[in-house]
Amino acid sequence: MRGRGLMWTGLIGFIVGLVALLICLLLPLILGPNVSWGEAMMGIIPSGVLTLVFLVLMLIGMATLVSSRQDEPRRRSRRDEYDDEDDDDGDDRGPRRRRSR
Repeated sequence: MRGRGLMWTGLIGFIVGLVALLICLLLPLILGPNVSWGEAMMGIIPSGVLTLVFLVLMLIGMATLVSSRQDEPRRRSRRDEYDDEDDDDGDDRGPRRRRSR
């Protein structure tokens, strides 16, 4: 369960970081002379770093999730339990019902 939460936290943070990075990159282009690239760098660098950090968290969460799924045994379904029941007649169609007359 910990891997799934870490993966979702990383994914959401990664998306938010990308949006913030995109906004900071577009500021000098949209606002023109009002915002310089130096001022935009004050948002570009931190959002780029946070995006990379959340990317790493997401990848760690995915690796944890995959490794935990490989470690736990396969769960038995109801169909498996039904197929394992042994009937006297030898077929696997289930118990036979008597016809009422």
